[in-house]
Amino acid sequence: MRYTSVVFWIGCLAVLLSTTSCSKSRDERLWGEYAESSLVFQPLPITPLLGSPYSIDVIDSVLVIADKVEDRTLLLYNMKDSTYVRTLSIGNGPGEVVFPIDVSVSSQERAVNVFLRQTGEFRTYPFDNLLKDRLSEYRSVDLGMADRGIQTSEGYVALGIYEDGLLRAYDPKGALRQKEDLYAEYGIDDANERYLLFQGMLSFNRQGNCFAIAPSWASDVLFYRYADGRWREYHRFQIGDGSLEKQVSGRADLRIHRINQCESICSSQNYFYVLHDGNRMDSVQRKDYRSILCFDAFTGELEHVYRVDPTVCGICVSNQKMYALLIGEDGEYTVGVTALDDLSLN
Repeated sequence: MRYTSVVFWIGCLAVLLSTTSCSKSRDERLWGEYAESSLVFQPLPITPLLGSPYSIDVIDSVLVIADKVEDRTLLLYNMKDSTYVRTLSIGNGPGEVVFPIDVSVSSQERAVNVFLRQTGEFRTYPFDNLLKDRLSEYRSVDLGMADRGIQTSEGYVALGIYEDGLLRAYDPKGALRQKEDLYAEYGIDDANERYLLFQGMLSFNRQGNCFAIAPSWASDVLFYRYADGRWREYHRFQIGDGSLEKQVSGRADLRIHRINQCESICSSQNYFYVLHDGNRMDSVQRKDYRSILCFDAFTGELEHVYRVDPTVCGICVSNQKMYALLIGEDGEYTVGVTALDDLSLN
């Protein structure tokens, strides 16, 4: 299984801890040039206990949370009346899903997208059906050996363990339209190794008709826009120190320097938001904060940096509010919310 394979490779390479210099990395120096402020999240009084949530989004006033509790993997929580539904059973039967999943919402379609990372299946459920726990009606597209997938204006984009590259684009019916080997210059033939090193998370921005790739531990956030019948890179922004890429180029003594470079990515209106950790795997002293990088979706440039509590582990933005998954002092998860400034007025 592709997910198991990736976990195995992570385990093999993660033991090779970095012993290089602990001087400031390029990302920290660069961020000093940008406006920075702190965000404080106020806990929401969510009635159901959360298990181990790892993905969050919002449609209307309903939180959509990927959270495995017993045999269910999706929580829909209405913030207006505190009602909730746990849905999507784990399994291989009709209407069931294979864990783990990624979730996102499509406000235009009034739908919830569920991507099955084990099988590469991308499902789109009518939102109202999920609220009623009616699971038999959904649209399904096969994205092959994908580990991450998003819906776009042109169909779908996926990152995965593909033999001919890292990224693929599909039309709305699932027909392959584009292949991209994003890091061809490093000459990595093994698809598992290539994906391990350069994997990331995806987010689509409808306003700019573009998507971004936030790296798990590579150094650049990549931005793509649809033009002349294909997706084309229009910008990349360096958030890491480039050490991983340098080691890959040398093909010797390869060690992953960072763990969880980017934890989460989302978009809203004219911006992408990337939750960044950046702690080194060999670091004895951990940072007492994480950063949320706000990028202009049209240019790919960094606009603002927010400092947040290090317990923030997932984010989404809706109607100038940011929602976050948080780990409490007692180790239990909760959801927090905070208002965002209108950056267009700054």
